Amino acid sequence: MTPSAARRSVTGPGTTVAYRVSGAGDGPALVLAHGWGCSAADWDGLIERLPEGFRAIAVDLPGHGDSATTAEAVSIGSYAADLAAVLDAEGVTGAVAVGHSLGGAVVLELAVRRPELVSRVVGVDTYHYLQVYPAQPQEAIDAFLGGFRTDRAAAVDELIALSSLPTTPRAVTDQVRSSTLSAQYPLVLSALEDSLRWDLDAALAATSAPVAAIVAAELTAPAAIERYGDRIAFHPVPGVSHYLLREDPQAAADALAVVLDS
Repeated sequence: MTPSAARRSVTGPGTTVAYRVSGAGDGPALVLAHGWGCSAADWDGLIERLPEGFRAIAVDLPGHGDSATTAEAVSIGSYAADLAAVLDAEGVTGAVAVGHSLGGAVVLELAVRRPELVSRVVGVDTYHYLQVYPAQPQEAIDAFLGGFRTDRAAAVDELIALSSLPTTPRAVTDQVRSSTLSAQYPLVLSALEDSLRWDLDAALAATSAPVAAIVAAELTAPAAIERYGDRIAFHPVPGVSHYLLREDPQAAADALAVVLDS
């Protein structure tokens, strides 16, 4: 956790959402949603590199980190509601909503459902994976999730390999593996399944907030840029993997600064 971060939580029926607030109370607010199998701690390096005056609210989505729920399943929509509850508790409107990977779907869904809470949406290495976005057919969902249901560790290892570069430090992939395997199963699998059903095209059509994405250049397919480039401002970052928040937080912070200045 960043040195100045304060731990807080908001509680609803059967759910406690933990989050961390860093920075000046009157600065521009960023609400940060991590990726699948990760936690609010993934944002620590970026938060430390934000300019003065920003307020960062990093949330643990239920099933991850310090958040918990008695629900049997979660979804992109329920996670968006969790972010909304945090922003309501903090009295924040017009936040910049930033989401990594699955968190990108969550922050865009937040902008659709509670537009007054979001001034703009920024995805971090998300939206361009066409095997996840847009909404996938059931047979593709079953194929994607099959390994997680039969051999979780092997499936996680395969996912990490697909999301990494040869230069990705082993310490980063080891940390991602540990975090993902320690998430709350089977709850987090319901989130992964719902992310495959979630429709990026429909969400983009339903929001008026500007949408940008900071993406790993070597992992971004030209077909994704062709499909979404008129609706999402893509900002490629060379030499980083899907796990750029831990791999190179300075590059992530620099790219975010460019997006916020644009």
